[in-house]
Amino acid sequence: MDAFFCVRHAEKEDNDPYDPELSTTGEARAEHLGRIMAEAGLDLVFASGARRVQQTAEPVQRRAHTAASLKCMKPENQEEWLLNLLLKAGKK
Repeated sequence: MDAFFCVRHAEKEDNDPYDPELSTTGEARAEHLGRIMAEAGLDLVFASGARRVQQTAEPVQRRAHTAASLKCMKPENQEEWLLNLLLKAGKK
């Protein structure tokens, strides 16, 4: 069975209006998410290039017990990529 998980980035710092890092709380939440998703059998971890998003996705990718790769995609290409992925999944 195929599954798709969509997760928003964890809590961010307020010190950078353009590309903030995760706060201490956000880092802890990202690590917790990594522990939760560790046994999910992920094939791919998808994230935008924003620092807070990459920092949220990294523990998930690191803890995956598969060869899950971290794919970075520009926000303007995300909708098309997701629609293609869903169409392919529907053909299985």
